[in-house]
Amino acid sequence: MREFAQETGVLMGYTKVPRTLIFKGKKILFPNAIVLAMEMRKSEIDKAPEQEAGIETMRVYAELGEAANKIASFLREQGCKAQASHPLGGLVLY
Repeated sequence: MREFAQETGVLMGYTKVPRTLIFKGKKILFPNAIVLAMEMRKSEIDKAPEQEAGIETMRVYAELGEAANKIASFLREQGCKAQASHPLGGLVLY
């Protein structure tokens, strides 16, 4: 699984999801989570609050969202149940 994630360019960890991090009015299907992370380009983030920092943030969020969907699809193909959640406007506070 980690190899598949590395191919998507993300770091991966695992945890139980604290109920306090689930957004009000949202539900998750499973108590456990695979957490994805991706490093942002420091040269762009250092420009905050300029537009370049915001663009870099959106780039990483978009790539993480695509990676979450790909990993969830991969898991389902392997016979596992999985629910993807996008880092921007998802189900939990990341």
